[in-house]
Amino acid sequence: MKIKIAAPPVEGGANKRLIEFLSQILGLKKQLIKIEKGETSRKKLVKLVMPPEWVLTLIEKIQKCRN
Repeated sequence: MKIKIAAPPVEGGANKRLIEFLSQILGLKKQLIKIEKGETSRKKLVKLVMPPEWVLTLIEKIQKCRN
């Protein structure tokens, strides 16, 4: 998935904004969203920590955002 963040990549500002954005869109607490790889790169691997039963709901939310 491609997400463009307008925040500058200074002192983790873009990473923080990405986590805030994902938290708002997906309805997850920020503590459940981790950047696994690419903290200093444009490409990132993000890990979402959630119960398995939330996965279908998450997929539906992502599909709605893409349309």
